[in-house]
Amino acid sequence: LLTVTAFAASWETPSFRTARGGLVQVGMSSAEVVENAGQPVDKKVISLGIATDEAVGLIREAWTYRLADGIYILTFAGTKLEKIEVTPAR
Repeated sequence: LLTVTAFAASWETPSFRTARGGLVQVGMSSAEVVENAGQPVDKKVISLGIATDEAVGLIREAWTYRLADGIYILTFAGTKLEKIEVTPAR
């Protein structure tokens, strides 16, 4: 029950401000995110890209940032930020 409650308290956001005042937004490149937010505290590969005859698959990664108001999980497809999930600090 606690896990469900914690999950329900999380949400997605299109952008956030870093402790240094930088802005991170969906659609940014990984280089832009590092420039604005610094290095994440954790990086995990979610899935490896699968190449097909017509397209090259993208590696998906999840980067974790801990800010004063919570934990931010940034999901990248290749080098493009596609989703920001927030879990508030408890």
